[in-house]
Amino acid sequence: MLILTTLLAPAALGAAFQEPTPRFAAPVELTSAGAPFTGILYPSPVLRDLDGDGRRELILGDLFGALWHCAPTAGSSTAFGERGRLEANGEPLELNNW
Repeated sequence: MLILTTLLAPAALGAAFQEPTPRFAAPVELTSAGAPFTGILYPSPVLRDLDGDGRRELILGDLFGALWHCAPTAGSSTAFGERGRLEANGEPLELNNW
């Protein structure tokens, strides 16, 4: 279907053609401790409830395999507290991506 819609003009498709509906909201900037995130190369963010409190923490993986976490700020879905390293058994958790 993607090829058909790119090769035929909308008029040629008749009533079957419909403009696609946007699926994503406008991007928003996430902050940590009141400032934009900096110093993380190619972040890969995910939201997960790590401690079972019903609130999702922000987890970031960087280019070098380090994992960072930030607790959510009360009342905001885009503001998070101070960034810290994610640890396992008292050691910084790292995933080798090479």
